[in-house]
Amino acid sequence: MYCPNCSQQIPDDTRFCPHCGQQSKPSQAQQAPQQAPQQVPYQQPYQQAPYQQQPDKPKKKTGCLIGAIVAGVLVIALIIALIVGGGSCSLTTARLTDAAMASMIDPDSLQAVNKTDRFSTDTPIIYATALLKNAPEDTLITAKWYYVTEDIDIASVDLESTETNQYVSFSLSRPDNGFPIGDYEVELYVDEELSVTLEFSVK
Repeated sequence: MYCPNCSQQIPDDTRFCPHCGQQSKPSQAQQAPQQAPQQVPYQQPYQQAPYQQQPDKPKKKTGCLIGAIVAGVLVIALIIALIVGGGSCSLTTARLTDAAMASMIDPDSLQAVNKTDRFSTDTPIIYATALLKNAPEDTLITAKWYYVTEDIDIASVDLESTETNQYVSFSLSRPDNGFPIGDYEVELYVDEELSVTLEFSVK
């Protein structure tokens, strides 16, 4: 090999030139090639996925189910009413309100004037009145009178409605010997269905 400084031939294993003293070979540290810095692969920073709102679960339609249950209950109740009533069931819209006993009524309106549930033995007439409402034409109203003290059926009287809303009146006239002392009652029916029971007494 030759010295890189003076160009004189020198042995191959000589580190310093014997002619000029210049270093002829670089040290191992100098010979070792410098390693390129290791490159770390680029990593994309973490990005959180955008929040997606979950769709609302469809609500169960419970209204139809409840309606079906109610309808079923009504059908069962109707069947029971038919069985108990011997196969007949009244669906009339008519009803009795303002029912009262009285010793006197208005002759035009049939409304009670002197309401009372206590009468004397010599009372001329005992009245039972009520207001019939929402009555279809020819609605049947029945009054059944009872002498409760002796368990006696006194009378049963029927009448038919003439108006949708009207007062109805039933009366019991004094016997020749006067009304027996004791407890009484009168049952008022609408189309053979018991609507109201009125109790009264004679003293």
